[in-house]
Amino acid sequence: MTSQKSMNSILSTNDALSVSSSIELETPHVVSVMFQVDTMNEGAAHGGHSSVPLNYQLAPIQRTLTLQDIFGKPVDYSTLSQLCRIRLYKSLTNGGQDFVESGTKSDEPSNFACVTLNHTGITFTFNEYQVAPYSEGSPKISFTYGELRPFFSPSSPVFQAVEQSISTPLSTNKIELDQEEQQALQDFNKRIGE
Repeated sequence: MTSQKSMNSILSTNDALSVSSSIELETPHVVSVMFQVDTMNEGAAHGGHSSVPLNYQLAPIQRTLTLQDIFGKPVDYSTLSQLCRIRLYKSLTNGGQDFVESGTKSDEPSNFACVTLNHTGITFTFNEYQVAPYSEGSPKISFTYGELRPFFSPSSPVFQAVEQSISTPLSTNKIELDQEEQQALQDFNKRIGE
């Protein structure tokens, strides 16, 4: 009750705040939840929306998972950025190249922090204005676990959860990369010596 009272004192009588959540993945070892925060401030032209992920390892230890934890090794943000840009260019109708380039800079890991896991792969959500104008909302792009296989270490808790709990393990996961995406991953594999 105290939280609600303090929240009401922050918001004017015509402001609105709504928080919802959806469980994207739940296994005995890993859970992934996306929180959707919607706001409307008095006098604003339109509401605001943001996505906040929570990826959590349940076993063998309990901890919040970062993208590096998910992959089980340091993230090659340069290749990830390139793959995300390719998918975004294909999916956005009103997005300009400047938006996408700025919102997927490889030297800013926070650009890729809004990530959730599901039974088939990984979804990156980009909040409003990050990679496109407001009219595009919060763009999402997804990759199957197989498509991102080179990013994973076998010691990754997600790799292990996928192999143990999900019907399509990484070793057999369908890969649907186009030619440009395949080239980006081939270049990545050459750099890491696989």
